[in-house]
Amino acid sequence: MTRQLKIRDLELVVALHEEGTFTQAAKRVGITEPAFSKRLKLVEREVKETLFDRNYDGVTTTDSGRSFVAHILESIHSYYRAVHEAHEAKHGQPPGPTHINEPHHCCPGKNGWSYRKALIT
Repeated sequence: MTRQLKIRDLELVVALHEEGTFTQAAKRVGITEPAFSKRLKLVEREVKETLFDRNYDGVTTTDSGRSFVAHILESIHSYYRAVHEAHEAKHGQPPGPTHINEPHHCCPGKNGWSYRKALIT
């Protein structure tokens, strides 16, 4: 049975890629480590790839994982941009500052590259 991934699932992959440990990534997305680990396994099962190599120091993003992260950052950005613009269209103004994961603001990071939070106004 195929499970459809949600934006939250994609965000946890990005968090682990950037943080490099389950502890920090789980803290960043606001869930427990066991829940984080379970959700990551579901993501990897869905994409049929190992996205991270686990070791005693934390994790290292695999080549497949880096490719996946590059693409999902675009999806996350598009999603939040669409939500923001839909609200703006209905109400004639944005709902206030919206923090999004902006793939166009990539920079070197712990596991190869990272993103910076962007502010849409």
